[in-house]
Amino acid sequence: MKTYVKLLSFTAAMGFVFVTAYSSGLLVDTEGAYWHEIAPKITLLPSESVFQWVWIAVYALYVILITPTVANRKYRGALPLWGLVGVMNVLWCAAFFALELPLFALSVLIAEIALLCVLTDFYIRNTKYLWIAMIPILAWYIFAATLNIDALI
Repeated sequence: MKTYVKLLSFTAAMGFVFVTAYSSGLLVDTEGAYWHEIAPKITLLPSESVFQWVWIAVYALYVILITPTVANRKYRGALPLWGLVGVMNVLWCAAFFALELPLFALSVLIAEIALLCVLTDFYIRNTKYLWIAMIPILAWYIFAATLNIDALI
């Protein structure tokens, strides 16, 4: 594969991650009254530094997965699914932090987990190793759903 195709694919993946992370980050408010009211209820809540490092890892895995998906024509059918993952990330942040609707946020998260399962199946069927990068992503989202459930109880 030509170097410029790889470079453009990597740039597209980084752009997707930047837009998703930046848009989501604008909606996250861990200093507001709502967060201080709900956070003590969440028993498994990790520290903010853990969240930061995990999201760095998740977004790095996004880049690892999206780069060859953009570069290879036969994988490009998965790109709209990745777009939905980005939209759902932003929607979850809006639902949980801005709208203060943890039940709606949980429903978004469950739909996102289902979507990530579809992407995992796509990579299992079409690639030799890329599906392995989906495992930690799915694990994080499932853990996030348990935190979201804990916030509801």
